[in-house]
Amino acid sequence: LDLEAPEDYQIQATDISENHHAYRSLAALEYHGIMTGNDGRLMPSAGLKRSQMAALLVRAYELPEADKQHTFTDIDEDYPNFEEINIIADQGITTETGKAFRPNETTTRAQFSLFMSRAIHDYFRP
Repeated sequence: LDLEAPEDYQIQATDISENHHAYRSLAALEYHGIMTGNDGRLMPSAGLKRSQMAALLVRAYELPEADKQHTFTDIDEDYPNFEEINIIADQGITTETGKAFRPNETTTRAQFSLFMSRAIHDYFRP
């Protein structure tokens, strides 16, 4: 995405020090609103949940609103990040429509790579 934050931007998250190896990258993600954290923390050592991954992709690639509502067996429209999950289903980034999305499972590297590829290139979408 080639994002940057102004040099004087200080991360608002309370769990990232300026000595963190990814400080500038995390600062850029926070500055541009792609990673917003939870309760003032970005939790860089925690795994990325599938529902969080959906939100990141929607924000990072500015995916459009869904044309229709998709269903999943384990979440409904009241679930946090449902809108973002619905958007990646509508865009063909996830193929879990009608099945379990497993929003609280940690995203594997393979899953994230596939989802990101589908977000970037239509070629990878089913």
